[in-house]
Amino acid sequence: MAQVSEEKLTSLRERLQHVLDANQDLLKDLVISLKSEHPLDSVEELKKQFEEFQNEDKTINVGIVGRVKAGKSSLLNSLLFDGITVLPKAATPMTAALTIITYGEEYSAVVEFFTKEDIHGLRESYELYEKKFNEIYNKRLEELRSEKKRKIDVLTKPFEKVKDLHKKSRTDELKNVDEERFKELSRNFAKRKMQEYAELQAAYEQYETIKNASVDISQLEKLKKIKASSLEELGRMLSDYVGTGGKYMPFVKSVELTVPLETLRGLKVVDTPGLNDPVISREEKTRQFLKNCDVVFILSPAGQFLSREDQKLLDRVTFSEGIRKVYILASQLDTQLFGSIKYETGGDLQAGVELIARQLSEHAVNALSSLKDSVILTQDTLDELIDSAKEGILYSSSICWSIIQRWNDRNSWDDGMKKVWENLTLHYPDYFSDDDKDKTIRNLELLANIPRIREMIDVVRREKAEIIRRRREDFVNVKIRVIKDFNQHLISKVNEEIEIIKNATLEKLNVLTDLSTFYENKRAEIQFEYEGFIEKQISSMKDELLNTLEKQYQGTGEKINESEERKYEFVQVKKRGFIYAIARFFGSEAGYEKKKVEKTVVMAGTVYTILKDFASSVEREVKQAAEELRIKLRDKMKDFLEKQLLDIHEKKYLEQSLIFKSIETVVNTIDYPKLRHSSYVDTNIKKYGILEDKEAIEYLNEVKVFLSDLKQKISEDIESYLENLREKLTTLKIADMIFSNYNSYLDELKSSIENKKRQLERYQKILKELESMSLL
Repeated sequence: MAQVSEEKLTSLRERLQHVLDANQDLLKDLVISLKSEHPLDSVEELKKQFEEFQNEDKTINVGIVGRVKAGKSSLLNSLLFDGITVLPKAATPMTAALTIITYGEEYSAVVEFFTKEDIHGLRESYELYEKKFNEIYNKRLEELRSEKKRKIDVLTKPFEKVKDLHKKSRTDELKNVDEERFKELSRNFAKRKMQEYAELQAAYEQYETIKNASVDISQLEKLKKIKASSLEELGRMLSDYVGTGGKYMPFVKSVELTVPLETLRGLKVVDTPGLNDPVISREEKTRQFLKNCDVVFILSPAGQFLSREDQKLLDRVTFSEGIRKVYILASQLDTQLFGSIKYETGGDLQAGVELIARQLSEHAVNALSSLKDSVILTQDTLDELIDSAKEGILYSSSICWSIIQRWNDRNSWDDGMKKVWENLTLHYPDYFSDDDKDKTIRNLELLANIPRIREMIDVVRREKAEIIRRRREDFVNVKIRVIKDFNQHLISKVNEEIEIIKNATLEKLNVLTDLSTFYENKRAEIQFEYEGFIEKQISSMKDELLNTLEKQYQGTGEKINESEERKYEFVQVKKRGFIYAIARFFGSEAGYEKKKVEKTVVMAGTVYTILKDFASSVEREVKQAAEELRIKLRDKMKDFLEKQLLDIHEKKYLEQSLIFKSIETVVNTIDYPKLRHSSYVDTNIKKYGILEDKEAIEYLNEVKVFLSDLKQKISEDIESYLENLREKLTTLKIADMIFSNYNSYLDELKSSIENKKRQLERYQKILKELESMSLL
């Protein structure tokens, strides 16, 4: 049906263009005037758009989000490669490269290595980590030394006569404490404190591996392309790049695989790095991909389902236009079948799986609902996730799928597979055994749940195809409507021309020929009133545009303020008193107590997204408002000028229909200036991950200053645009332009009257052709 509509649209536009081209001498000014209100695409532009629809990417983009060791690589190995270990498991954030997988004609990979800028950024973070570490270390070491000195001073005060050997021995112990012990304690203390700076720590570890790598960086570019003859070989080759201890692993930013498997046809899958990616450019690329995903799976281990760390990862998931599905997936389900689950269900496997799924669903709803007051997620995203959790949690056990695929090759089972099989046969012997393969495979499939996950992707595939079809159909319908609206208005204009020619006579027109005296008397008056009108309209437009900007700014400011969360936690603090000081000195926990403290927490990625959304939305909103105001201004100009000329209208001087036509042509053909914007987001404030306390507050202050500066720049853009518009319109000699057109139209009308019969026949023929098109 869409194809027929496209043919109809193209045919309609070609017929209209034929009429316009064949009668250009009669319709030129009418068409120019109408096109400003009813913009027409050319036949070539329409065909180009149809080609773009034809070539539109129908690929389903699938994103996998989860922390390190959540089972992302294992799931993808099961989902895409039937359990073959193509993607190595990421043991640390360093090994978690961004991995993109698509269909291709051969087994290959293209590796993207860190750029000089990436490595420079890592080195800066590395040096900042060392600086902070040394500050904490030196401060703590000095505290321990001072504490030692103070304690010795207390024990050896002159007025305190040390008589008992016990007190003397304590003093000797303090004096003999090894300085190396202080340094060790200070180092451990600094390491614990630096864990609060997760991104810095990740960058430090990444750069440390880069420093220690025995690789010639200049040769890396030659190693970026990999070709293999099989999945297994591709997996082995990739281990050098993204495997733990891989030779080139420290330098790998991302990997794009192409594999000739039918399961991948029409898919693009991305395995994202975990939280606190130390490489900002890679984090930006990850977020950009996820923003455009059709379906996202958020993986969380069933044993630690939707932990605090998982919730932080949700910062990456925001909704965009088009198809968008988000599923929360509990990985490693097999680990939860024992203990209380087995006891409560009496060892019934199906009941156990259902109970686990129900408990996970309830936990997910509660955990996500607790984020209602948080800006980690947009409200739409949060509602979508909660609705998804209420419908039921997807689950999987990738290792069970691997067991199925390698059922006849036990020698290939790794230790993990052997352990899972041992547990299943021990605790659920009625469901898993070597003797009943068919039943065992069915139950392994129940736990693996891979077909169900594939079905979720297929649902999105079908929905996306329908979305593309509807969008294509809507485009055709809109363009047909534009052509018909244009056609209908042109019919109206042609009818007006016919009536003018029918009713006009040379005797009447000859009375209107001497405009010079009338024109000289009225031109200055018209120009003066017009310029005053423009000044008033520009002032009104300024108020409305700045008000649009202010609303956007206030809304963004509120979101940023809401992004500042308060977190309460218990920290260890020193107890007061000499006895407690001695206890601390000798490493006893008795010298400390727990104290509740408040922390400021900010999800930097969320705040940065808010800023980017502001930059794009304010540009869109202000430009849209400016365009709407321009159209209103155009219409007001017509009304104003018509009123001015009607007020001074005298039949012996002016033909009213020609004056209206002249005004419309002049106003509709003005080349209006465009509004230009400075709405960009400075990369200096591009941050991701969790910021706390001083770092969080400093970042929020930077963001607010930037937002204020950006608002000021956009205000200046608006004022510059309005000044250009004012200058453009007020410098027009509007009266000269109108009367010049009027004289031309008057001459044309005289010519038409002299050839009245022929002109009316031509207009009638045009009318007939246009009316026949309106019936289609």
